[in-house]
Amino acid sequence: MKIALVGSKSSGKDYLTDKLIQYKSYQKIAFADALKDYCNKLYPNLEKYNTHEAKDVPVPEDWNKDNETPRDIWERVSREKAQEDDRFFHKLTLKQISTMLNASDKLVVTDTRNDLEYNDLIEMGFTVIYITRPGKPVFQGYDERIREFYKDIDLTYSNETDGVDFINQIDLLEKLENKG
Repeated sequence: MKIALVGSKSSGKDYLTDKLIQYKSYQKIAFADALKDYCNKLYPNLEKYNTHEAKDVPVPEDWNKDNETPRDIWERVSREKAQEDDRFFHKLTLKQISTMLNASDKLVVTDTRNDLEYNDLIEMGFTVIYITRPGKPVFQGYDERIREFYKDIDLTYSNETDGVDFINQIDLLEKLENKG
């Protein structure tokens, strides 16, 4: 089963994906991976700051004269590269998704954030699941782009537990998909 997750920051997309990897042997990819890999090649040691805790904290490296966070750097590089080709990283990710799907159809895309990504994944046969988390704000900052397509998403999961019920729901979806 091919799954694409949508949700605001800290809704639990990566946590739930890690559960799918642990219990169901899924592979993981994010549209942001190509951008992050590109930035890691440009900036020494940036990769070590790509953690949930550090990505919004200024990078303490000598080259970081503007006191940018990893997220600032990713967004800036993305904007700069978009001036040359606005789909540069998107195309790299789609190519990687296709390669991964040749090996296995158990794939999770963890960061579907705009209608271009959504539409391409739907066309590739992905099941899109919107992840919510009680008490967490939705549609803030860059997550505003989710509004473009979120009304079209058929499945919503409220992330309120340890994720085992999410695995059970995926089991059910896989069975339904295999019957179809």
